Amino acid sequence: MDKLFGKPPTLPWVQEFHIKNNVWEKQIEANFKKPFLQHEAKLNVKSIVPNFPPVHILVSINKDFDCEWLGKILSCGIAGIRIVLPALDELLVLKILEKIKLANDIYSMKIGNENLLLTILEVESFRVRIGNLKSYKITQLKLEAGKEVTLTTNPDYKEHVTEDMIYVDYEKLTNVVQAGDKIIFNNCLAELIADRVKETAVECTVEKTGDIISGESLTIPGAPIDKNQMSHHMQHRILDFVVDNDIDVVNIYDSYNKNELQDILNIIESSLKVYVFATIDNLCAINEFEIILKYCDGVFIDLLKLQLEIQREKCFVAQKSLIAKANMFKKPVMVTLDFLNGKKLTKSECYDIANMVLDGVDGFIIPQEKCTVEALQNINKISKEAAAAFYLEKNFDGFARNYKDPQIAIALLAVKITHSCKAAAILCTTTAGSTSKHLSYFKPQCPIIIITKDRITARYLKIFHGVDPIVLTKKDLETVKDADSRIDFGISYAKRKGYAKMGDAIVTVSLFSNDFLAANCIKVFYCSKTGFSVSKCTYW
Repeated sequence: MDKLFGKPPTLPWVQEFHIKNNVWEKQIEANFKKPFLQHEAKLNVKSIVPNFPPVHILVSINKDFDCEWLGKILSCGIAGIRIVLPALDELLVLKILEKIKLANDIYSMKIGNENLLLTILEVESFRVRIGNLKSYKITQLKLEAGKEVTLTTNPDYKEHVTEDMIYVDYEKLTNVVQAGDKIIFNNCLAELIADRVKETAVECTVEKTGDIISGESLTIPGAPIDKNQMSHHMQHRILDFVVDNDIDVVNIYDSYNKNELQDILNIIESSLKVYVFATIDNLCAINEFEIILKYCDGVFIDLLKLQLEIQREKCFVAQKSLIAKANMFKKPVMVTLDFLNGKKLTKSECYDIANMVLDGVDGFIIPQEKCTVEALQNINKISKEAAAAFYLEKNFDGFARNYKDPQIAIALLAVKITHSCKAAAILCTTTAGSTSKHLSYFKPQCPIIIITKDRITARYLKIFHGVDPIVLTKKDLETVKDADSRIDFGISYAKRKGYAKMGDAIVTVSLFSNDFLAANCIKVFYCSKTGFSVSKCTYW
């Protein structure tokens, strides 16, 4: 019989792939335990987590960089690059974009397929900044605790910043600073205490050792600093530059008014390929957070700067509230990370990362100075462990009671089926990405593989929790023409990436007919030894 018809495929229920040493993988035993106390009690330190990091990482760049360095961190799976500049320098941005494209092309050739990388541009409307370091041979300057340093507004020192004399570009500095005030640099590592205030200078003592770089911004907590809003002409210039140079996201800063946000959206209305994000780093942004979520496509939360605006003991309250609201609006939320040593994170730093993941954050933002391969690897390890311990019923109950949207119902059912059959991945075919966002909200314990033809949508979806998008090229579309072929294409991708193996279940969410404008069909496939699903094999 075998010689005539061939050996039948291995049935998925013959072996149990999800138990090793009598312990369920991915904390499956604890996933749906009720109440929450039972869920926590069932968490097991021996449970093996998946190899896919569901929480993504963005790297914040504020200066030039080396392509070799970018190539190394690309191998750690970063989702995008955030370019932060004090003013729009077209030549510098174009140079950075060219280097990003070169490094990404080299990495794509290395892995054998296109690596999707989101590019974000943020131009800060107003910041108090220092001048440029005197020596061009060094990229950063160390301020030692206990040493005296002078802050001056004299423009003669603009290009001559040293350990003893630092130029500050705010003319009213001596009017707003008083003896005893703290002056904190943007990296929150170096801190100064004002001793004496003179006509054009402020004499300070370094309270906390830290490094500063050219153009570093500084904050004076409680000081009445005038913040000039960005002009409409500059807004148009920045947004036109973003559209012309294929930048995916423009990050607005200090624009939290409903009318201002609407004006920005009107400017880029003609270009459907540009997304708008907002930075949340002060009390004004917290108070207007729901308006920001209504008009923006995502948010960046800068906890380091929020600590300067609100009491430290209230920071965790703001963190939980902001992340929860962003999740309710189904908008990606990224949070800044800061650590002393990326090679060996402290216990408190590990707890901070894990708690943010459990709160529902989609990703982290790491500054260029702290971004190393070791740091990214450590963050990914903690993120995978924390994501596996996420309490799934928290989001299920909230949406099931308050929403009657068919798309949300389909996503909810797909994720529940995923956990019932212990699926290795979810495959979703999409165009605009709405179904993918709903799937991401429920935080499934497996990767969400998105199959789409739109590169812009794919890059944007890459920063959602657990999403791994695939873009079908023209060559792929010649062979992958119907929905079934795309599903097989996605299953082959899941096996190649190590998400699934023979016998694993895969849940698919796709469009059944053109009568409905969104995905409305859920199927369960099983991986066979070949690149196709078991359901495609012939049984006799």
